Amino acid sequence: MRCYLIFVFIVTLEAYMIANHPQPNVEDSCHDNGGNLGPDNRCYGFYQSDEFDGSTWKQAQDFCRQQGGDMATIKNAFVNAFLYNFLANNTSPFLWGNQDAWIGLIANITNTTCSWVWTDGSRPSYTNWENLNPTNKCYFNNTVVGDQAAYMNYEDGKWSFGSAMGQAEFFFCAF
Repeated sequence: MRCYLIFVFIVTLEAYMIANHPQPNVEDSCHDNGGNLGPDNRCYGFYQSDEFDGSTWKQAQDFCRQQGGDMATIKNAFVNAFLYNFLANNTSPFLWGNQDAWIGLIANITNTTCSWVWTDGSRPSYTNWENLNPTNKCYFNNTVVGDQAAYMNYEDGKWSFGSAMGQAEFFFCAF
């Protein structure tokens, strides 16, 4: 009987402490750090590459990791649309140059095979490849090429890929 009463007391005390000590508001801390809370309850940052030495995919990834996050992983159409809104609202069709944004999807190439993985190591369950890439492969002229990374197109939010050593004007981090 004593064990039961002690257990009830501890559980009641824990419930009281949780109810009377509100948890930090994720949205507030996200906005305080310059991010925006996404539909998946993750905090996302949108950065211009030339401000953070992040023009290549690897430089953008290094920046995200230095900030305590990683490149954005897009698991569904809601997150894709959310991120595309940032890209569309922060770019101008009148600017010259590549206004696309790196995302956290990179080609995993071994010998002559290729597959796409997110920076967290997971395989994409959702994709938004543009019509030119319906097979979701990283081939160029029927040849597997190295160091391929995905980016979001500023015109329509579709994904394409190019050399990870290439340049994108923007990139997304997730925290």
